[in-house]
Amino acid sequence: MPQGPPTTAQGASSKGSGRSSSPLGGRDARLVPGTRRVLHLDVDAFLASVEEVLPPELSGQPLVIGGMPDERNLVMTSSYAARAYGIRPGMRLAEAARLCPHAVFRRGDAQAANRLREETARVLLRHSPTVEISSIDDFFVESGRQLT
Repeated sequence: MPQGPPTTAQGASSKGSGRSSSPLGGRDARLVPGTRRVLHLDVDAFLASVEEVLPPELSGQPLVIGGMPDERNLVMTSSYAARAYGIRPGMRLAEAARLCPHAVFRRGDAQAANRLREETARVLLRHSPTVEISSIDDFFVESGRQLT
């Protein structure tokens, strides 16, 4: 499930606490001046999201990408609805079917995923000249802001 911003107990500071107002909990102060910032974006459940938007009736359904449950294959990814049943990438499809018998199983649309990955990269390039795509759902983006 997506997580919200860190709570004060997790390291973010709150106003008036006397600590840094940085969402990094004051770690910026320990960085060497001139340090480049590189953001890592892991677009979680990316392939499942691609499949969900193609036929809208799948939105919100437990969705498993990787093949059919009777095939000897592994889960590539799953929707958040499927993850609520314990389905995780790398799990056998048969195990995923046992955990959530009513899940929708798909092989995945690689062309659609590539198109959306490229569009995501284009959006990121509007904000930074340096974007590295390391996998179908992982991006590294230089923030352009250096610490001084």
